[in-house]
Amino acid sequence: LRIRERSLGPRHPEIAATLLELTRVALDRHELAAAQASVTRAIDLLSQTVSFPEVEIEALATRARIASLGGDFLSAIADMTLALDMVEDLRPSRGGGSIERLRFLSRYADDYRDLATWKLNRGDLSGAIESIERGRARTLLDELLLATADLDTSIDLEARDSLERAE
Repeated sequence: LRIRERSLGPRHPEIAATLLELTRVALDRHELAAAQASVTRAIDLLSQTVSFPEVEIEALATRARIASLGGDFLSAIADMTLALDMVEDLRPSRGGGSIERLRFLSRYADDYRDLATWKLNRGDLSGAIESIERGRARTLLDELLLATADLDTSIDLEARDSLERAE
């Protein structure tokens, strides 16, 4: 970390990737405080750039899991929700067509599941169901697009416009 900080500067966003690796090491050693400090610094660096969105998603999901290990489900839910919002923002811009978008989204299936679990732990059954369905709906949409299903013919114009704006 010190070598990279000297060569790139302590605020360079690439430092965040190193901090995320240090977070993993701290988690493997069950050092939650050190993991929390590293991942929080990584998120701070990443939030100042748009250059590494997938690393930021991973960092937010990691911080969410750390919070859940400490029983702080509110913070875990907030961080994971932010991470999944970013996933959904990135999904349409993934190149390679529908198959690549499906692969991209499938990498985050555990994140949707964890979010639902944490909501259940807080007694939020409807929120847990919403989290599960959110991930499934995105996957279904991509699968339908992949199969070249034309949903436009069965949806009225006002609802279609609303869906297109949301997409």
